[in-house]
Amino acid sequence: MGSFATPTVLSKIEGSNGRIISFSVAGSGSYATGGDTLDLSTYFAQVDVVVGSADAGRYSTMLDRASAGAPATTKVLVYDAGAADGGDEVANTTSLSAQTFYFMAMGR
Repeated sequence: MGSFATPTVLSKIEGSNGRIISFSVAGSGSYATGGDTLDLSTYFAQVDVVVGSADAGRYSTMLDRASAGAPATTKVLVYDAGAADGGDEVANTTSLSAQTFYFMAMGR
């Protein structure tokens, strides 16, 4: 199973019912089909939404809703916008470690 690196917080908004955090993070050295784990347990007790993109503009991301809520095991799928059909999931074991991803997460 692949895992994103430790997030670097860029900004944080806290309210009485939750928080929003934007952060950057390096991709994993070996992407796992079905999504890489993004550990947000340092920042959230529950994750509601994660949206993001990559610095090169080639990759798009999508939260695996089945993993939403569990901050230590949040999964994010990565898609290759440069693929022939414009959006295949990145192949298993692909190194994304040279890519910086930017995310905004909301939760409690």
